[in-house]
Amino acid sequence: MDFPSLVQTTTGHEPYPYQSRIAADGLPELLRAPTGSGKTVAAVLPWLYRRRFHPDAEVRRTTPRWLVLAQPFRTLVEQVEAEVEHWIDRLGLDDIGVHVLMGGRGGEKDWTDTPDRDAVIIGSVDMLLSRAMNRGYAANRFHWPVDFGMFSNDVQWVFDEVQLLGPALPTSRQLQAFRDAFGTIRPTQSMWMSATVESSWLATVDAPNEPTPLQLADQDRQHEHLARRLEATRTVNEITDITTKDVKAVAGAILERHQPSTRTIVMVNTVTRAQGIAKALRRVAEADVALIHSRFRPQDRSRATELALDNDLPPEGRIVVATQTLEAGVDVTSTTMITDAAPWTSIVQRAGRCNRDGSASDAHLWWMEPPSAAPYDDEVVAATMSTLRELEGIAVTGTELADARSDPPEHHPVLRRRDLLDLFDTTPSLGGEDIDVAPYIRDGDDRDVFVFWRDIEDDLQAQPPADDAELCRVSIGEARKWVANRAPETRIWRRDPEASRWAVVNQRDLRPAMVLMAPATAGGYTTDGGWARASRQRVTTLTTPDPGSLDFSAATDQDVGSDPLSSGEGWVRLAVHLADTERAAQDLLGRLGPELDDAFRTAVVEAARLHDIGKCHPSFQAMLHRSAGPDEDPDQDVLWAKSSRARRGRHDRDRRHHRHELVGLLQLSTDEGRALISGDVDLVRHLVAAHHGRIRGGIRPLLHDQPVDGRMMALGVLDGDDVPDVDLAAGSHLTRQHLDLQPMVRLGPGNWGHVVDGLLRCGDLGPFRLAWLEAVVRLADWEASRHPSVVERQPASATVA
Repeated sequence: MDFPSLVQTTTGHEPYPYQSRIAADGLPELLRAPTGSGKTVAAVLPWLYRRRFHPDAEVRRTTPRWLVLAQPFRTLVEQVEAEVEHWIDRLGLDDIGVHVLMGGRGGEKDWTDTPDRDAVIIGSVDMLLSRAMNRGYAANRFHWPVDFGMFSNDVQWVFDEVQLLGPALPTSRQLQAFRDAFGTIRPTQSMWMSATVESSWLATVDAPNEPTPLQLADQDRQHEHLARRLEATRTVNEITDITTKDVKAVAGAILERHQPSTRTIVMVNTVTRAQGIAKALRRVAEADVALIHSRFRPQDRSRATELALDNDLPPEGRIVVATQTLEAGVDVTSTTMITDAAPWTSIVQRAGRCNRDGSASDAHLWWMEPPSAAPYDDEVVAATMSTLRELEGIAVTGTELADARSDPPEHHPVLRRRDLLDLFDTTPSLGGEDIDVAPYIRDGDDRDVFVFWRDIEDDLQAQPPADDAELCRVSIGEARKWVANRAPETRIWRRDPEASRWAVVNQRDLRPAMVLMAPATAGGYTTDGGWARASRQRVTTLTTPDPGSLDFSAATDQDVGSDPLSSGEGWVRLAVHLADTERAAQDLLGRLGPELDDAFRTAVVEAARLHDIGKCHPSFQAMLHRSAGPDEDPDQDVLWAKSSRARRGRHDRDRRHHRHELVGLLQLSTDEGRALISGDVDLVRHLVAAHHGRIRGGIRPLLHDQPVDGRMMALGVLDGDDVPDVDLAAGSHLTRQHLDLQPMVRLGPGNWGHVVDGLLRCGDLGPFRLAWLEAVVRLADWEASRHPSVVERQPASATVA
């Protein structure tokens, strides 16, 4: 299929000339195209053409397997998802996955089940970029490294609406520079696109060159369908006859300007202002009123968005009140647009939602001075108002608005090489804190936590972690005020992964991306308005997930000591599981990395073969035996890797944080253990140690790791512990050992943290390749755990050989 046929099949019209140039030459670094000119098509369909239909096999081979579309707002994510799914369906390409990553929709399990599948992954910038920095927002912390590895290799990144990215823009540029410098398993590229982007915005300390933008040429502007959109106008007028701080007065002004049977979009700068205006309109308007902002739970937000974007308008029309979430990219049009003054790039984008398709003969862009410039800079908003007054009464196109002025460049924190390497170790600090990546993703006053509500009686510690559908994003400032001003008897909790329990939080504890659990009686949320700090109304809760029904790759793997991979549909011997994982790794490498360097391939396969040898530890075996059901009597002389689900959740431990990965690392650190490794010893040992995401760099005792008889303990492993013989595949064997913990935790050169740092700085490896290899081992382990080759349903000591 040639590119014009592909576009005709999916969209119903021929491609614009600039889209065909991208299909022929590949996605550029920078695309500058006016609002409504088909940037989403220009990102998705050329990638798809080059990956699947290009006549040159080398182009198909070198086009990244994943296309990742990073969007500034949830509304845009949902719209792009619907478009891409429609295109894939029209082409009959059922083998291409379409996944979503944003607050309230995790999506990890979708792609981890089929990591070798071509896929389009669509998400909000903070959700995606935090994963690319090894700190996935609202994600299982022990799965961060898998995301980091897979999102850093064999990926075409696309960042949409660049002017709205804030600090995420230089961060995304720096990350691409680091991938180029350190190297990746397969090519990984980035494209940035917007109607208002300047090349200078992309110049950073490690990527100082300003990319040359691909932009519309004369032949594009002569295209009939595109020309109609480019020539669409809206008349600029100021609202001056009201006090804009009075939401009732604003609602009245909106009703005066709204035209029946049409859509009016009202864009304001803060959530509180949007909520107030919508509430006032709902009291007096005959037209439908839809409210859209970023502080809803997913299903409530989806209902509001569906109403706002529905083109089947009632006779009275529809009024949509929104914040910046509707500002960019969303393919919706209005006859009347009413907006707060904002930065100029925001005005240009908002105007793109007014007479977007050129069908309105009397479209108006009304603007008003907001009560304050927040969350924007006073001078920037003042400059916007000055320019808008110069355009009073003039009908302007989107291009004319974009050319009328530009905003000054923004300055943000810059992610440096040292920062990236520090982020590789996902172990919390001694105080239980993580490196805060929020300054590299969102502006200082725009950082969020996630809140969910539960009906909590006397079963606090039995509450499972949040399901994505329960989460509501809340700015950290709002959350701190809410937590500080709650009723004395009302408590808010967070999950403490080291203590394996829900712990009370106060306002000083809050950190960006933290997930908080609140009782329904705490209030703070309404179904039709979203987050409402002052509300004392009981929150309607959603269905609480059943911990026993959750997959191991979902919310159950939350605590340092948890090990959901070790319970399944029956009992699996350690030797069987090691062989299964080795085969799974070989199969996965054949599909994911057929051109992989032999040394890397050997390391992955050997790590898969050895990854769980630490399960021979008596503490781990005793834990499995204690989980046996009443009809199960597993042989005490057999080393097991998995138990059944007979008493799932009852994996009682005699050592609270025992980690079998550390045992395996210590076993492979002896001369005999090293002799089992034919490839890079340090690399294989790291892949074994990191295969549950708990051991990422330095190893240290946790709070509950108390010395015994003067011997140090770390992660539930005691210095001098005895472990038994272990039989491995192909007749290999590891004899009984005394574990030596001291070299791993001692200060100074030679400890495990120094070894991992050496791998990160290795010219042939580096953080991105290392994380990808680590992810492959973990994905192979998950696959082998889901589908063991030999399962003993009810093992009995009398019948087990």
